[in-house]
Amino acid sequence: MIANGDVADSLRIFREHLLSDTPSNEANEHLGADVHIDSVTTPSGSFDVQSGASMHFDVHITSATAYSGNFILEVFTRGGVLVSRSDSQSAPINLLPGANTIGIDLPDIPLLDGVFDINVGVVDPRGSNVKAWGEKVATLQVTYGGRQGGLVELDATIRQN
Repeated sequence: MIANGDVADSLRIFREHLLSDTPSNEANEHLGADVHIDSVTTPSGSFDVQSGASMHFDVHITSATAYSGNFILEVFTRGGVLVSRSDSQSAPINLLPGANTIGIDLPDIPLLDGVFDINVGVVDPRGSNVKAWGEKVATLQVTYGGRQGGLVELDATIRQN
């Protein structure tokens, strides 16, 4: 692969290209997975949230066998800019055969107005091999009532000395 641009964007584009023409189950089989991302839900049924508020959502995963690995969460702008990617070794999970639910709590969403795509995945314990991946499994709609601009609210204290 020859990339002309940001490494993270190049890898995302390459991953999308590899999985573009296959249904999600076939894509996961291509990755050698016996783990499948089934759905992402919220208690309210909505992914609308106010900037600065908390949010909880559940990722429903089916595993053919018991599997221990790590969970990854990514948030992208609609333009493809990576806003956040969790550490691929900081969220260990232990899946049991059958249906599993992974709960995700975002205690304070610092994003400003916008629409953001959520990707989720299960990787091996080292965080290097993808076991299952869900691209754009949910769309987060963030509403901000203030006057700041950009992607995130820094909550800066500004004072004259």
